[in-house]
Amino acid sequence: MTTNFGASKPFRVVSEFGEMLILPPSVANDIRNDEKLSFAEYMKELTKPLSDETASACNDIFLDSKEWREVILKDSILDLVARLSARVFLGDEEVTRNASWLRITKEYTVNSFLATHEIRKYPPFLRSIIHWFLPRAQLVRAQLRIAEAIIAPVIARRRAEKTSPMIANHVKKERCDSIEWLEQLSQARKLNYSAAALQLNLAISAIHTTTDLLTQVMYELMMNPEYIEPLRDEILHVAPDGELRHSSLYTLELMDSVIKEAQRLKPPMSGKLHDVYIGPTIRMSS
Repeated sequence: MTTNFGASKPFRVVSEFGEMLILPPSVANDIRNDEKLSFAEYMKELTKPLSDETASACNDIFLDSKEWREVILKDSILDLVARLSARVFLGDEEVTRNASWLRITKEYTVNSFLATHEIRKYPPFLRSIIHWFLPRAQLVRAQLRIAEAIIAPVIARRRAEKTSPMIANHVKKERCDSIEWLEQLSQARKLNYSAAALQLNLAISAIHTTTDLLTQVMYELMMNPEYIEPLRDEILHVAPDGELRHSSLYTLELMDSVIKEAQRLKPPMSGKLHDVYIGPTIRMSS
C-alpha cells in the first residue's frame, strides 16, 4: 500500500466493506470540478426553503431575546443542523420538526458507530449472529423501527397523492428532497428499500460533520471577533432585503474564506475522501 501511495497511482484494496478503489491526491481537483459529482444543481430549489427553515429554527433554538444566557454551543448547533438536514432530506415539515425524528437522527450516528466498534471485536463468521445480543446493536435496531414508523406514513401519503384521481388533472410540482429521489430511483430500477435506513445513513454522512464545522467556525469567530462585522456587512450587501438566493452564495467570498480557514485549522478528518459513485465513466486528467 505504501508503494502505491508513493507512486501516486490508483489502486484497489480488499477491506471488510468490500473492494475499494484508492485514488491519489493528484485527482482531487478532477473530482471537485466534475459536474457529475456536484450537487449544486439540486441545491437551487432548496436555498429558499433552507433559508426560511434556518430563521425559524434559530428562533426556536437560540430564542429571540436580548437577555444574556448560557448556551452549550455544539449541542445547539447539532439541533439546528439536524433540523435543516431533515428539511433537505425529507422536505415534509411535519417530520422536519418531529422531536422523535430529530432525536433519533442525532443519536443514531453515535450509536451505530459504537455498535459497529463492538461488533468488530468478534471474528467475521460470528458477526451475523452476535449483533442480535449486543445492547448497542439492539438500540440501533429499536431506533430504526421508530424511524420507520415516522417516515412510512409520509411515503404512503405521497404515493397515494400520485395515484389519486382527485388530483390527477392538476399539475403536481415535483418535490426536491431525498424521499422523492429515492422513490424515483427505486421505481426506475424496480428495487425494494428501507426508507428509514437510507434516511438515517444520510444523516450519518451529514449531521455530525456539518455540526463540527459550524461549531469550529463559531469558535474561530469568537477568538477573532474583528471578522464578525465584515461578515455581517457582506451578508447585508449580498442580501439587502434579507432574502438569500442561490446565486448569492457565490458572492459570499469572505464567508467562504472563513469557513475554509476554520476547516483547515481543524479538519474533521485528514488524509482521505470517502465517497461512492455510481454512474457513467469519469476520466481523470492524470
